[in-house]
Amino acid sequence: MLSLTLTNFVKECFSLDKKSFNRFNESIKNVKIDNTLKGFLNEENDYRFKIDLNIRAKESLDISWEFFQIIFKNLIKKYDIAYKDYALNKKNFNKNNYKIIKLIKTNYSSLSQKKELFNKIHYMQGEFFAKIYDKIDMIYDDDSDEFYSIFFDKTIEYLNELRTTKTSKTQLVISKNYKDFFLSATDESWRTCLSVESPSFTSYWAGLPGTVVDKNLYMLYITSGDTKNYEGIIIDKIISRSWALLDTESCLNLINFYPNNKLNIEKINKELPFKVKRIGYDFESKYRVIPLQFKNGYSCYIYQDKTKPFDIREDGSFKMKFGTKGMYFIHNNRIFEGPIFHYQEGLRSLYENESEILDYFKQPKVCSNCGVELSFSREKHELNSEHILCTNCIKNEKIYNYFKNDIIDEDEDEDEDEDEDEDEDEDELIKNDFYRLAAQIARKQEIALKRTIEA
Repeated sequence: MLSLTLTNFVKECFSLDKKSFNRFNESIKNVKIDNTLKGFLNEENDYRFKIDLNIRAKESLDISWEFFQIIFKNLIKKYDIAYKDYALNKKNFNKNNYKIIKLIKTNYSSLSQKKELFNKIHYMQGEFFAKIYDKIDMIYDDDSDEFYSIFFDKTIEYLNELRTTKTSKTQLVISKNYKDFFLSATDESWRTCLSVESPSFTSYWAGLPGTVVDKNLYMLYITSGDTKNYEGIIIDKIISRSWALLDTESCLNLINFYPNNKLNIEKINKELPFKVKRIGYDFESKYRVIPLQFKNGYSCYIYQDKTKPFDIREDGSFKMKFGTKGMYFIHNNRIFEGPIFHYQEGLRSLYENESEILDYFKQPKVCSNCGVELSFSREKHELNSEHILCTNCIKNEKIYNYFKNDIIDEDEDEDEDEDEDEDEDEDELIKNDFYRLAAQIARKQEIALKRTIEA
């Protein structure tokens, strides 16, 4: 066990420059909460606002119950199954307790019933069907008896995964706690590129320290009350979560719930004392972000799903607006899309090997025309060893032809140099031949003179 605090983790492994590390440390100690949320998130509640979900709220938030009512309509009618029964996976019927799962399997035991269920899901719930289908190994023939049995089992499995209310402790949480930010995707049954143990070579998790200085950023998540422990850092396990950003109207804009987009925004608003909405094209962040920086001068921030930086100023600060997803970096007051690190062993290994993320920095190249930096993994066009064009510049025919002709001119200059070298070589050969011929003539004259004297 490492038994490190978050501060030690960041200091040892995340390669922040001195000023940025000090800002990070100060921001954890003095969390900045917007006035709209100050009455709900504070130091006393560990910067988390928790709402215990009653049975009505659980039912409204549980999308799996919606699917269950459609798919197993006859089963619900036969056993008079209510949501409270479904949430507890238990139904009392004729003075006997039955697990809901057992009732399903008992009442859908024949192959014909499983085929009927398959067809209902296929034609009535297209997206739901696709999610289940993705779980099935493609070695099975789509029309085999075995396939229908597997599909039936995967349907029950997926419904159970979707359930947001598996225990009586289920809570909806708004968080500004950095532990939640840092480990939101780590040690869960699901994983994203922000897991600090992600095997992805992009190391997007290296931007996590940058979230703590963003006054716009919060997180909404649902938890069952169970906890997880990553190297001594203990927080709630997360059933589903979404980043949330404050807009200019002080409204929290939800980015995307993951791993399942299972929460209804309208129903969430009924549970909260402040307004949330799904992010839209008109989004603009309320506050400017002055990003942390790595020791090499590149900004430190996480992968953005539906936003991108804009209005970058001389101090490197920026605002955020709706945009295409990407890993954006600010360097020399210019924006470009990463990644900039190539490492896939995870944070634990990084620490144990006494390394830091900057050890795995990959220097971006620069577009010969516009000067934008180009990550090692992004599309670019290397015309030769000296000239590289970004995707935008190469689409411009004038720019492309300019650099193409420049390369041709360089090649011609090289050819001329080669011709000059060849001419020099030829002149040298002629000169050598002249000296050789002169020497031969002089030798013949010397021999002739000697013979005359002897005669």
